[in-house]
Amino acid sequence: YRSSQGIAAVGDPGSENVSSPAEVGSSRSVYRLEWGGQAAKKIRCSGGSLDQRIQARELEIKNLEARLETEAGMKKATEDKSAMLIKELEDLRAQFSDLQVENEHLSQ
Repeated sequence: YRSSQGIAAVGDPGSENVSSPAEVGSSRSVYRLEWGGQAAKKIRCSGGSLDQRIQARELEIKNLEARLETEAGMKKATEDKSAMLIKELEDLRAQFSDLQVENEHLSQ
């Protein structure tokens, strides 16, 4: 998993720049190899809290994507309905105009 800061969790086989748990010393550590030497920092997670936050964020993103798809579908349906109603209105105006012309002919 990658956080918004670009940090990958140890144990994620797709992660780059992450040492193995044995190199870091803890299966709960997150470490980037390029930090190196004295500047290296370990970020320790309490229990599964990082995983829980990641899962919560992924769920939030999934829900937002679903909402976006739903809203896009509703927008498309609304646009289609609007186009249909505009066409129907144009047809009714044409019929009304034809009836007016016919009425004028009958009145004469």
